[in-house]
Amino acid sequence: MSTSSITSNAGQAAISALKSGSGIDIQTLATDLTNATKASSQAALDNRKKAAEAQISSVAKVMNAVDTFLSSLKEIGDAASFQRQPFSADTTKISVDTTAEALPPDFASSVDVVRLAREPSVRFASASSLDGSLIGADGLSRTLTFKKGTEATPGSTLGSITIDASTTLTSLRDQINGISGLSAVIVNGGTAASPQYTLSVKGASGAANSFFASVANADGSTLATDGLQSANATVTSGLDAEIKIDGLTVTSATNTFSSALQGLSLTVSGLTNGTPVTVGARTNTESLTTAAATLVSGFNMMLETVKAESAFDADPTKRGGLSNNSAASSLLAQLRRFTTQPISGYADRAYTMAEIGIKTNRDGSLTLDTTAFATVLRRDPGRVEAVIASKRTVADGRLSVLNATRDTATGVHELKKTGASTWTINGTSATLSGTTLTASTSSTEKGLELTVPASVLGSVPVGYTTRVSYSRGMLERVSDMLSDLKDSQSAFGRITTNSKATLSKLESEQQQLDDRMTQLKARYLKQFATMDSLVGQGRTTQDSLTNFMTSWSNSLKG
Repeated sequence: MSTSSITSNAGQAAISALKSGSGIDIQTLATDLTNATKASSQAALDNRKKAAEAQISSVAKVMNAVDTFLSSLKEIGDAASFQRQPFSADTTKISVDTTAEALPPDFASSVDVVRLAREPSVRFASASSLDGSLIGADGLSRTLTFKKGTEATPGSTLGSITIDASTTLTSLRDQINGISGLSAVIVNGGTAASPQYTLSVKGASGAANSFFASVANADGSTLATDGLQSANATVTSGLDAEIKIDGLTVTSATNTFSSALQGLSLTVSGLTNGTPVTVGARTNTESLTTAAATLVSGFNMMLETVKAESAFDADPTKRGGLSNNSAASSLLAQLRRFTTQPISGYADRAYTMAEIGIKTNRDGSLTLDTTAFATVLRRDPGRVEAVIASKRTVADGRLSVLNATRDTATGVHELKKTGASTWTINGTSATLSGTTLTASTSSTEKGLELTVPASVLGSVPVGYTTRVSYSRGMLERVSDMLSDLKDSQSAFGRITTNSKATLSKLESEQQQLDDRMTQLKARYLKQFATMDSLVGQGRTTQDSLTNFMTSWSNSLKG
């Protein structure tokens, strides 16, 4: 109801009540007049409250779109590696996985598995009882010692155990399991009627982990021929796994080769018997296609949400909660500019999304031309990779990009060895620590870290140069932008903070208004009560005069 309507109704009530004389409904009259006075202030408060609540609601809708978009991007994977797909031509012999080190461009190597790794072991002679004595008939305590290496070339002691009359096969197993690097089990190789318990001790695989056992009397006397012996134990030495990569022999203490090929971890499980298996990495075209579709659909959803929540309409009920909000307008402009940004760091020039089939429409939305995208992906997958994903490569494949941040300048950078242990990146000194080369924090390449193997550090001459390519693709850029939006201190994030502060202030103003109106109504009631009393007194006097005149008139007639 409008303020003028409330005022008019209150006025009519007052006129009607005053005409009635005594018996005026002063409660209703005071309430109507108070409401008429309050109406305009209350309407202003309500409008401000609705605007603040609408802003909070709109920001929540935009943030929900942000979370949905971010979630879909995270499902794609690491922007620097998801587009690289390791492969093995025979996973029954060799399985492959990626490492933290960046995969190089498409490559393939021939791998021949010559030998699998073997765990060293010591297997003692079988016993017919788990509780039988392990010392000889002489009753002397014995010492069981495990040492690295072989009896011919013994190494350091792994551990020693005293065997006395209370020691059983079970308790000995438990004590051996307390020695670091060794594990013991008891195997029953007999039958229920005739058990044969064998104590087997193993170590970690690899030739360097071979060990042996020796048993001697604790007092140094001659060992009796009964009881636990080492002389009749079966010792198996450890072996390294051996493979040949493109003819080059590589060994490992385990069946996993985590650094033989850059960015790949190989796990061998069977001999190839002279028939090598091809392993390597290739561009994952399916992942890149999915990433492009996810980017386009997520971006369009995000754009439409921001447009809807910032739209203006003459009808307030159809207006977006962020209408005429500068932060929302700025975000909308940022989104529309975002997709036309050039991406550098691949080859010698910058590329745009339009060049790989992702076009920006007049309204800022994106369209994926699947035919054009597939053509570029087939002809030049590296270009698609640089624009969509994030490309981090070194021309010299022996080196790799360990890390790069959003502060690292994109493009092609020159790495140069300027001294025996000094290097520069684009002419600025870099810090070498071990095999990690870090760009200066004061340079445009800050945040860039490279892995330079020791073999390269010591072999390349002063003056050696190579090129480092780094591009931050759209996936990484969009993720950074969305993450910035979620920051409560960002311009967009402060909309909610400010709106909540406004609502809190409005609660206080509402209370103040209510208090003033309560006081006003009380004043009205007091004034109207006095008026009602005076009107009532006048009415009594009128009645008395009327009765007198009536009586006087009747007396004249008589």
